[in-house]
Amino acid sequence: MTISLESCPPIGTIIETTEKTGVLINDAAANQLYVDNLTSITPPFDDNDPFRIVKSAFLVTGMVHENILVSMGLQIQTWAHELHGSGLGTSCILAAVVVKGLLQITDGDESSENVTRLALVLEQLMGTEVAQHDADVVKFDVP
Repeated sequence: MTISLESCPPIGTIIETTEKTGVLINDAAANQLYVDNLTSITPPFDDNDPFRIVKSAFLVTGMVHENILVSMGLQIQTWAHELHGSGLGTSCILAAVVVKGLLQITDGDESSENVTRLALVLEQLMGTEVAQHDADVVKFDVP
């Protein structure tokens, strides 16, 4: 079952490969960031950085240290129509979908257990407190 708000899933990402190297990240609030070199992504991230989830996803999936984007680039669009900090697990869910998308592109381990583990590591990297409930929310095979 899919739930949509205003004809759009409430939380999601679209990740596409591009011929141009580098990474272009956009969000639903019209924020945009171009990253020429993934090795420039280093923590800690500012709490107000709208792209810290995506940046952290590059770190936890290992893409920062691998030469995966030598001959291609990525365009990443994210959206979360629920407010971060609402207590609904929005950031953890968004982290999971971004991590899963990056793992799909790199032929990484997309298992529910691995995505859940990496999403929790991502949340810890960002310094957010993650409840066990958030861990349960991101498991794709458990309602």
